[in-house]
Amino acid sequence: MLTADRRFLLSVSVPCPDAVDDTEVEGVWALVELLDDWDIMGAGCAAGVMGSRYGSPAFVMSALDGSVFVQGTVWQSSIGTAVLPHPHRVQSLRDVACLNVGKSYRTAPENEDTLAWLAR
Repeated sequence: MLTADRRFLLSVSVPCPDAVDDTEVEGVWALVELLDDWDIMGAGCAAGVMGSRYGSPAFVMSALDGSVFVQGTVWQSSIGTAVLPHPHRVQSLRDVACLNVGKSYRTAPENEDTLAWLAR
């Protein structure tokens, strides 16, 4: 999932460009690099980037090539991860990707990457 230099994509919530309030957000992929001192299921969650508090993960990661997604989540009495290989085969994810192509704030390279992912 990680590249040789430990990079991956992390889904982060950002305000929609024409949002009326801070509840109108959408997920975008951010390129990140895993550092030696990262604790993605503990301190990373406490920082609010990958969850809501220490030990409470809430994140979605992707390999740079989009070949696998990983989700960290909280269950009723435990925490865990889910791995989804070949996410381009999931129709609901394809539908979301299609909705994002061509939005006015998306760059041409972002649209090209999304279309290449859909073409798999």
